[in-house]
Amino acid sequence: MCDMLLNKKVSEINHNKLIEVTVAEQNIISEMYSSIIQSVFNCYVPKKKICRAIKDMILVETLFKDPYGIKKRAVASLDYLIYGFSLFSSIIFPLEVTDGQHNTFVMFYIPLFFVTIQVSLMH
Repeated sequence: MCDMLLNKKVSEINHNKLIEVTVAEQNIISEMYSSIIQSVFNCYVPKKKICRAIKDMILVETLFKDPYGIKKRAVASLDYLIYGFSLFSSIIFPLEVTDGQHNTFVMFYIPLFFVTIQVSLMH
């Protein structure tokens, strides 16, 4: 699907650029989330903290960009050494995901909306 729509492989997409927003958009998003959190959980979260979370997510996406799969393997080995399970390496995008039936799936995580979308690429 990425090949068809963007003429790129998943590993070639700059996720940090996809979620980058302007200061005005950050303010709108932070106001929206602050209001939702207040009304649903009856808990106040300052808009500044939500803006900071957006910037942090962009930073994480930049640091964990791994077009060759090297960072994922290195971080996974450290995870297993320290924690005994995959922790931080699960944040890094895989190059591709298969279901064991020769169907390839591409996972998209949209952090601002806390949603994971799975797209099947049938061969």
